Amino acid sequence: MVSRDKIIEILKSTLSEKRLNHTMNVAECSRKLAKVYGADEERAYTAGLLHDITKEYTLEKQLKVCEKYGIILDAAFLESPQLVHPITGAALARELGADDEICRAVYNHTLGCVDMTILDKCVWLADLIEPSRNFSGVEEIRTLAYKDIDAAIIAAMTRTVNFLAKKGEIIHPRLIEARDALEAKR
Repeated sequence: MVSRDKIIEILKSTLSEKRLNHTMNVAECSRKLAKVYGADEERAYTAGLLHDITKEYTLEKQLKVCEKYGIILDAAFLESPQLVHPITGAALARELGADDEICRAVYNHTLGCVDMTILDKCVWLADLIEPSRNFSGVEEIRTLAYKDIDAAIIAAMTRTVNFLAKKGEIIHPRLIEARDALEAKR
């Protein structure tokens, strides 16, 4: 794995100041959640650093990364290009030497999955509740995040589904499946 300093150097060269600030906040928030829920804090921090590494790539550049790594996108991803960056981010994280668990957390940080690990959950939730996020209900989710991570994720996923539905945007089935799987375990 390349050094954390190298990752930050890459982030500084590819992300806007606002996105870099968000990324650093997600890394720190991931670490804090990992401490509460017993995940490896340093791995959570690293996954948080890597989560948006390709977020500001153009769609054309994202598709070239997909082509390079033989990634085939389903129709829902092609209809919602903002969902491609977790996939390309995980591929780039792998190229930088990240292991399976970190790459998985990067891959799942937007939609989740039916069998989320604690690291997946920490990064997913940190992306939503980090300090620069400001939306109706975020404070309640932040509070819940440090009491019951699954309940916080379910609440956040439900909020996201409702938000997307209200805007008439596509809701990727993986988000619904992830939420339903967490609810079923409760």
